[in-house]
Amino acid sequence: MTRRSTLRRLSLLAASAAVITGGALLPGTALAATGAPPSAVAVQANGLRTETGQWQVTTDKPSGVSVQLPGKPETVQFTRATDGVDGRAYFAQTDYGVLALTVYDGAAGADDLRPMLDSYLKDASQKASTNVTTTASEESTVEGLPALDAQLAGEDGNVGYVRFIAAGQFMIQLETVGPQDKLDAMTEAYMQFLGSMQLQSGDGGLTADGGGASPF
Repeated sequence: MTRRSTLRRLSLLAASAAVITGGALLPGTALAATGAPPSAVAVQANGLRTETGQWQVTTDKPSGVSVQLPGKPETVQFTRATDGVDGRAYFAQTDYGVLALTVYDGAAGADDLRPMLDSYLKDASQKASTNVTTTASEESTVEGLPALDAQLAGEDGNVGYVRFIAAGQFMIQLETVGPQDKLDAMTEAYMQFLGSMQLQSGDGGLTADGGGASPF
């Protein structure tokens, strides 16, 4: 498979992961059809806490990428045999939306970020049967790696954020999707989610995502 076709497949899977992780919120999706489990998370006045469990570390072992998610996440596996590329999605559903980490195996650089976002919006719109657009986007770096943040808006009233990070041999995707009336709680949780991310360093240790948490 050529680099161009691999990146196209990554883009398609990015949209697929968005639909999967946002299934409880976006109409016409697999999780919407089967019924999502109730949330175990609440936002308290004194900060973010869970009702039945604390935020816990989830690590994608092949890449070493680590984040904190509220409770034990659900996992979706992508394989080269069935999807054209290997990857993993980890997501937690909450009262205010969905938080998700997705990691795709494959070389990725700064030039791939905008095409990823464009394909993500196009394919998410098709799969969710509602027009999904970005209201703002910004390029930056996270731990020295090229990154692209975007604010999301759907015609169905859902909103969210997505961050793509081109991490050399991996494309990292962090996102949240939720209803407009839960935006403040969702944004607070997303900031905690971004700030918790750690990347594998060259010497095998973990280096914290220090200064690049804010999406805008």
